[in-house]
Amino acid sequence: NDFHPYIYKTTDYGSSWIPINSNIPASVFSSVHVVREDPVRPGLLYAGTENGVYVSFDDGSRWLPLQTNLPHAPVHWLTIQPHFNDLVVGTYGRGFWILDDITPLQKINSEVLDMTVHLFEPRPTYRFRTRESTMNQPEDSGAGTNPSYGAGLHYYLPNGLGDDENLHITILDADGKVVRSLSGLPSAAGINRVHWDLRYDRTDEPQLRMPAFEHSHVRADSDRGLRPVGDGSRVAILAPPGLYTVRLTLGDTELIQSLTVLKDPHSAGSEEDIAAQMALLVDLREILNDAVLLINEIESVREQIADISRRMREQPENDLIIDAVRSLDEQLLAIEMKLSDQRLSGGSARQDSIRWPRQLLAKLSSLAGYVGQTDFPPTTQQLEVLENYKELLDTYKLQMDGVRNGTLVEFNQALVEQGLVGVVPLP
Repeated sequence: NDFHPYIYKTTDYGSSWIPINSNIPASVFSSVHVVREDPVRPGLLYAGTENGVYVSFDDGSRWLPLQTNLPHAPVHWLTIQPHFNDLVVGTYGRGFWILDDITPLQKINSEVLDMTVHLFEPRPTYRFRTRESTMNQPEDSGAGTNPSYGAGLHYYLPNGLGDDENLHITILDADGKVVRSLSGLPSAAGINRVHWDLRYDRTDEPQLRMPAFEHSHVRADSDRGLRPVGDGSRVAILAPPGLYTVRLTLGDTELIQSLTVLKDPHSAGSEEDIAAQMALLVDLREILNDAVLLINEIESVREQIADISRRMREQPENDLIIDAVRSLDEQLLAIEMKLSDQRLSGGSARQDSIRWPRQLLAKLSSLAGYVGQTDFPPTTQQLEVLENYKELLDTYKLQMDGVRNGTLVEFNQALVEQGLVGVVPLP
């Protein structure tokens, strides 16, 4: 009936032993079942007791709880998974729990603790595609949770961050180009972890300011005044295998670490195949952003002329302006409808997306999805389709140039003659 946490250490091959359990709390749940030394850092010890896990950074002189989200269960076994550098915990009743990537525990020291912020070296990360079973199984409280997908990035903050401090992480490729910007990150005192999902920043957002036809019930976002997009989702490209740079910025402090993204060893596609796919996806990403820029310009102009129309309705002497507003809006809408169907609400009436053909923005998004769903190069047909979409977008750009440099100029001149402020297109 002695449940004290007994741990002993020998430095002379067992001739003598000294206790190293000084500050593990003694209770009926404190008996120790297993102790392991870290294979990378000498003196880093892990202990499993009747109700949790403890860690010591000084060969047992002082112990700290390492519970995180591990339930208080009897820990009967500990081991380090060498390939991924994970701490694997076996509990009574054949349960197990994994602490992913213990590199921060192995690397933290007095020098790190004295720093304003420290960025730990991330472990190599595998690039793979998640697979979902076709079976629908009920939720099981005993089922485990997979680790977050992507690269785990760890950083240490001694005191957390103040309200006026902002921490940012930027991922750059081998050419120094920005791949992803991460903000709104955890900022608690101690070791923090954030995951990069190995994807580029998403394509630009269509800023739809005008109401959808026949869907006045779909409200704009109360903060930004924008409504949901009816067709065409934003695209985030999966980054290819290779060497990346992780850059952490906090005030004037900038820290750099390298990150290796590895190809899925189970994938039949080669790195050359993925590179060919990336060439198309990067091109497609730029085309999508160009299409969104065109939509946003049209929406901005339409919103301005709609406001002018509302103000002119109470002044009958401005009928010519109202007619000009109607004509200009019709020309703009004719172009926009080819880019994104404005009959689609993007809201609760989801069936409206199957009533009309998909327009260019949705087609570009779909093409990106089909090209990027495997690790193989794009097909000849996909390359041909992209060229077709490029030609369509160029045509719509020319049409918008005609409106911008013709009808819109004349419209603004008419407004100025009436002592009104002209429409300002997006830069």
